[in-house]
Amino acid sequence: MKLLQTSNIYLGKSFGQACSAGDKLRAGIKSVFSRIIDLAKNEAVDLVLLPGDIFDNLDVSQNLLDFFTSEIERLEQIPAVIIPGHNDGYEKTSFWDQWKIQPSSKNLHILAGPLPSSTEISIISAEISFIPSDGAGAIENLLRDDKTAPKPEFKIAMINTGNLESDGLSEIPPQIMKDLASGGFDYIALGGNNRFRDFTPDGLKAAFAGSPVVLSPEINGPGQVLIVDLEKNSITVRPIETESFQWKKTNIGMETVADLSDLKEKILQLAGQDTICTVTLSGLMLLDTGFNLNQLKSELEENFFDLKFEDKTTVLPDNISEVKVQEKTILGQYLKVMVNRLNSSDENTRADLEESLKIGYSLLSGREVL
Repeated sequence: MKLLQTSNIYLGKSFGQACSAGDKLRAGIKSVFSRIIDLAKNEAVDLVLLPGDIFDNLDVSQNLLDFFTSEIERLEQIPAVIIPGHNDGYEKTSFWDQWKIQPSSKNLHILAGPLPSSTEISIISAEISFIPSDGAGAIENLLRDDKTAPKPEFKIAMINTGNLESDGLSEIPPQIMKDLASGGFDYIALGGNNRFRDFTPDGLKAAFAGSPVVLSPEINGPGQVLIVDLEKNSITVRPIETESFQWKKTNIGMETVADLSDLKEKILQLAGQDTICTVTLSGLMLLDTGFNLNQLKSELEENFFDLKFEDKTTVLPDNISEVKVQEKTILGQYLKVMVNRLNSSDENTRADLEESLKIGYSLLSGREVL
């Protein structure tokens, strides 16, 4: 049997006001999920396991639920099993209960609730069991062997640990860990951890897939899903990288830049359609080039998924005498006045004055400011 396992996708994620690319990122996450469905079909897997945090929260729009359903239906005859996670944990009257009443698609099996539960998928001779991370009290009933019932060829467990700082196993209640190890499961699909971790070399037939989407520059490594080749006497866990976001940061000191074309070239070295790039500019601003940050972003942003600038440049050198202008000219008089105002300004007004100086210098130098 071949399985595809993925979790921690966070469909519908809220990025807050601090992230200007929130809408684009949400659309990008949906695109990653669509590519995972494509991968499942291309790999001809027998089963798709979704052990939690497929959604970012329980406030899921109908449009997003419809999108998820339509993607699952593209699997056609391939069954998929989903359980609640940490962010999209089970609550009564949530979409989990609605799905129980009216399943979202014929090939989707929903295991959700406060207690362990299971479903048998006869076409692949497999029993899939959902074990809540705090459901130790009732797990013994789930694992009780019914000698009169025909046994499926494979027994698979799914559990979401929550997004833990550790490897995710040390914080699972010991009783559940004991039951998992002795429950006769052929494989345990773990969800809730953003990092891939394979425990099969340690004697536990379990693995975290990690997250297929890289939603923070602090997450090291690529997004990935798991392909699990499961036989009665062997198991192979194979991570596959997904085409996900790449977060890049760079600091460009203006003293290293020859001209505007040189600056563009340095930035375009980081370009990529899945790249979220933050460029910090520091040092003395290129006033004599007619430099305009908004125009620069407009010219380059089509080469990135998202491009953001942090302007930490200064408009004048520490020594004002380094600015080569005639004091008797309008430009020279303007600079003299603005420098005096800057020297007496506080932090609240300095940024506005510097921006005004950039624009005024360009205009008085005969350059167009867009």
